[in-house]
Amino acid sequence: MNIQGINNFNNLNITNIGLAREENQTADFESILSRAVENAENNRDTSDIRNAAIEIESFFIYQMFQAMRRTVPEPEGLFERSNAEVIFTQMLDEEKAQVMAQSGGLGIADAVYRELTR
Repeated sequence: MNIQGINNFNNLNITNIGLAREENQTADFESILSRAVENAENNRDTSDIRNAAIEIESFFIYQMFQAMRRTVPEPEGLFERSNAEVIFTQMLDEEKAQVMAQSGGLGIADAVYRELTR
């Protein structure tokens, strides 16, 4: 039985996965924001703009978490971080950022919302 595919999966570069996710999110934010602005102009329904602003703040907070984690040195010794732990940490940071943004966060969503609804 050939399990080369599984071995190759273990050698994935997690950084590249994270960068690809960030590039996709940036493109998604642009489309979400443009659709929200169009809907607000047509219907005067600003809930889409509010949701887009919260997503922008969530992405900013996530980027901040990632920058903070890069400042902490990797542990040396017997126990190195596995790929699963790295992915779990990224997903946890993403969820924390979403919760923070939805509960008021840093105020970035409010500023973006005010600017877009002028």
